Amino acid sequence: MSGNATSEPPAKAPAPAAGRSGPHDVIIGAGLSGMYQLYRLRELGLSVRVFEAGNGVGGTWYWNRYPGARFDSESWTYGYSFSDELLREWEWSEHFTAQPETLRYCNFVADKLDLRREIEFKSRIRAAAYDEAANQWEIEIEDGRQARARFLITAIGPLSAPTMPSIPGVESFRGESYHTGTWPHRPVSFADKRVAVIGTGATGVQAITEIAKTVGHLTVFQRTPNWCAPLHNSAIDAATQAHLKATYPEICAICRDSFGCFIHQADPRNALEAMQPLAGLLRDITGSPAALLFFAAATMVLTVVALGAFRWIERRRSTSPRPSPTRCRWCTTGII
Repeated sequence: MSGNATSEPPAKAPAPAAGRSGPHDVIIGAGLSGMYQLYRLRELGLSVRVFEAGNGVGGTWYWNRYPGARFDSESWTYGYSFSDELLREWEWSEHFTAQPETLRYCNFVADKLDLRREIEFKSRIRAAAYDEAANQWEIEIEDGRQARARFLITAIGPLSAPTMPSIPGVESFRGESYHTGTWPHRPVSFADKRVAVIGTGATGVQAITEIAKTVGHLTVFQRTPNWCAPLHNSAIDAATQAHLKATYPEICAICRDSFGCFIHQADPRNALEAMQPLAGLLRDITGSPAALLFFAAATMVLTVVALGAFRWIERRRSTSPRPSPTRCRWCTTGII
């Protein structure tokens, strides 16, 4: 995979948190949200410290370096919108950018805004408790240091803790194993190996697409079939780049007003409303309500038959003997 190993600027170690006079406001995490909170609080004149478990900024883009990791929404809608200077200076190379470039963007922002001087890297928070008497947070770092804060902001993200699947016998697996959320900061070769991938969510689809290019044999373990559409990714040419920069105010306005801050507005209709044009078309084709009922009944019958066939296949799969992903005789590498 291109770009698994991403060069990063060395982390600047600020003074230890313990021993400083007076409490700071504390932010946990130096991802996109944590960096923005640091910038905002600093602009308000507050004294801020950020504790980050990793050795660099970027959050999810620092940890998730698995093959195929990239945006699933347009890259030019992802950057910070509070700074016209950042929007003007940074140029995305693709419509759906890969992880290494996104991490470079995070480092670009950290350098441009001089954020590192208030970030303590390799500082995972073990516990935080509120002192009612002092109206302060007591914060404990894993290495034993402590800090106090008036305000505590947790910017760790909703899916930052990797979860390992509970599979009987997994401890007996002796091959290589990787979790996409804690991918090594070095290239990983799958050439000519027998590889198993567990899961077909967004991450699984991205990883499978890349890993399949070099493996000797790939097995995918899937609980529920997923629906995917082609990404239709492409490079951003100079003309498109100029147009994006000229229309950033409009782009940002659309994202602010849309669900999830996407550039695309969701269809507000419910399923029945969306089907009305199709029902009208069928009426026009058939010319009678009776024929329309026939088409509807036929569709229901076909759907039931398809569901029955799918359930039969699933039962066959569940009762048929098959190698376990945790057995060395089946695969040499496991991906979760």
